[in-house]
Amino acid sequence: MKGMTKKQSDMLRYITHFIEKKGYSPSYREIMRAFDLNSPGTVYKHLQALKRKQNLFSEKHCSRSLSLEDIHSRESPSFECELPYIGYISANSPVESFPQTETIHVPPLLVPNPDKTYVLQVQGDFLLKELIADGDLLLVEVRSQFDAGSLVLARVNNHAMVVKRYYAAGTQIRLEGHYDTLAKPIDVLHDEVQILGAVAGIIRLSS
Repeated sequence: MKGMTKKQSDMLRYITHFIEKKGYSPSYREIMRAFDLNSPGTVYKHLQALKRKQNLFSEKHCSRSLSLEDIHSRESPSFECELPYIGYISANSPVESFPQTETIHVPPLLVPNPDKTYVLQVQGDFLLKELIADGDLLLVEVRSQFDAGSLVLARVNNHAMVVKRYYAAGTQIRLEGHYDTLAKPIDVLHDEVQILGAVAGIIRLSS
């Protein structure tokens, strides 16, 4: 399995054995349990790496969408992007993942990098200061670099999940609400926070 990290190699081997045994691919939650991971975003990063190396593919219109063979080489272009719809995000809580992988179709103009983007639905009014309402869909793009002021999904001290504006300052990262002047900013060291992605777009389902 040349060109893969040990984690990617182990994950591909697990998916292969799972498909051979059950006839369908494992869900994000099953992969998280198998590798003792606590973030669907981490699973997503590994799967995208395997797809880029063409060791793994995705089937459209399928809740368990992973495949070991490419069936899309002859498909006609689509006017919609199909993204992994992972689960829910609420205030200071871990992401609540769906029991199995789901997908959602979104307009391509909203998704600059569809291969690096997944969807979370907001639960509650904790992002109203960012003009994001209960029920809105966040299009989260996995990145390694973030601009100052980017709205990011972050896990602080391996526990609290927040959606805040990102600012780097030396050895620290500051997470703060752009419009919420009353909320105290969160200042942490780089190794105390895990940035799971930047909010690249928002879809409002409610009227």
